[in-house]
Amino acid sequence: MNFTDAITLKIIHDDTEFTPAKSEILFNCAPTGRIIEGKVLEKAVALETGFLLFITDDIPEEEFLTLLLCDKNFTVLDKATLGATMSTGDLREVELNGDEVHFRFIGDTLWRLRPLGQPSLRLPLITDPRGVSRPLGLRQYFTLQADPKRGG
Repeated sequence: MNFTDAITLKIIHDDTEFTPAKSEILFNCAPTGRIIEGKVLEKAVALETGFLLFITDDIPEEEFLTLLLCDKNFTVLDKATLGATMSTGDLREVELNGDEVHFRFIGDTLWRLRPLGQPSLRLPLITDPRGVSRPLGLRQYFTLQADPKRGG
């Protein structure tokens, strides 16, 4: 697992009042034909089996972070979104730590993302920490844990 600069995004269309921005994933500046929602690639991590992408929409007053796990052909295998309406967030302190990616987003919460070798069972509304949303489904290809900073 390592960070990569080989992946970039090309904006297809900006967000509107009713639709999110859409971008094409480029690999080594070449189009992949894969269109995703979002417009800013904050970080990309190369894995043995594919890529982990950290994507935002560049909306400072209401920033959401989308995490995409893709295979080597950029087919999205898993997706999670962090954030809440009327919350501001910025991705920072992204670090590789063993088989996990650690980062901070919205406040001082330390997030830990672990890619899985095989898909595992996901129980909607139970498996993920508060503030995380995923598409309907019972499989996950990565786990997320949150460690909020305690006051004091």
